[in-house]
Amino acid sequence: MAIDYRGYGGSTGSPSELGLRADARAAFDFIRAAAPESRVAVFGESFGTGIAVALARERPVAGVLLNAPYASVLRLFELRGPPLPYRWLLTEQFDSEALIGGVGVPVMILHGTADTNVPVTEARRLYAAAREPKTMTEVEGAGHLDAWEGGAREPALKALLAWTAPDLRTPSTE
Repeated sequence: MAIDYRGYGGSTGSPSELGLRADARAAFDFIRAAAPESRVAVFGESFGTGIAVALARERPVAGVLLNAPYASVLRLFELRGPPLPYRWLLTEQFDSEALIGGVGVPVMILHGTADTNVPVTEARRLYAAAREPKTMTEVEGAGHLDAWEGGAREPALKALLAWTAPDLRTPSTE
């Protein structure tokens, strides 16, 4: 399932960290209600990686795939913006680095080494903060969101398939 968060794409409303997290929970809950036996993995890209990490803390996901993630939006502003007191200015910091250590399912991170939007150092910080099992694929020379097409697609799809495969140890209720 893919969604447009509030204020993005075809969705109405104004985006906020709490609102976007609520949107992700609603999508997860919809899938869980429609297919209660399904194992649900989360795939976030760029800005959506922060929402994916938060969802993995709040719902029983099977795995987390992050393409071009950041450690926190605050860090991005501090790294890339003019020198301002962002810690006081940003009320919503999307701090994935603070949350990911509480994620107890497999995490896979994809990132291009030539990403000018989100430096690969951000993904490395997030990877360092994540618990095992975790994997990181850096694609040399790939830009923002280009790791997928740069060779990371196959291992990512294999991970998603493994995470979401039915658990054959549990007897079916049919």
